[in-house]
Amino acid sequence: MQRGCMALNFAVERGQGLGEFCTDLPAEKLAKNLHVFGAGMLVTAKAVAQEEADASEIAEFALRLLS
Repeated sequence: MQRGCMALNFAVERGQGLGEFCTDLPAEKLAKNLHVFGAGMLVTAKAVAQEEADASEIAEFALRLLS
């Protein structure tokens, strides 16, 4: 998960610098949220084994979407 977050973090930082991403969240936080959301979608679509996903982070992110 770390490599994916690091790559997304780099892409988000670059995108924020170019004005392509929102800047109301730090790049690191936005990248982690995008990564967890993507993992959740893959698990939901049964494209990734549930055991490989970090269920606690997916649940935490889903709760934040609802609030």
